[in-house]
Amino acid sequence: MPLVAFLLGLCALVLLNRNDVSMKWNVPVFWSGVVFFSILDFRREYWREKVFWLRFVVALLAHVFMMWIVFGVTYPRVRITMIMTIPLVITETFLLLKLFICKRRRVAQV
Repeated sequence: MPLVAFLLGLCALVLLNRNDVSMKWNVPVFWSGVVFFSILDFRREYWREKVFWLRFVVALLAHVFMMWIVFGVTYPRVRITMIMTIPLVITETFLLLKLFICKRRRVAQV
């Protein structure tokens, strides 16, 4: 799983930084990769449930939209480093891990 995360992040950085020398999209790619691959890794037992994937897609779309708002619209020229975002990355990861606990239905055994 970490190798897949690394390769996808590398591909995203190549695509996002090809016309921009400032590399302002490195931090959002790092942030998104850490948060969502942590969720996939720590909540692996819920992969078979549709509710998990629905929540995952909604959270990912909301996250990408907020990254665009923060880094593309609100602070396009501000240099935000990865070190500055680590507390936010940890906070978002823990909040989403709590959200992604799917309650399993208990089947009555006869």
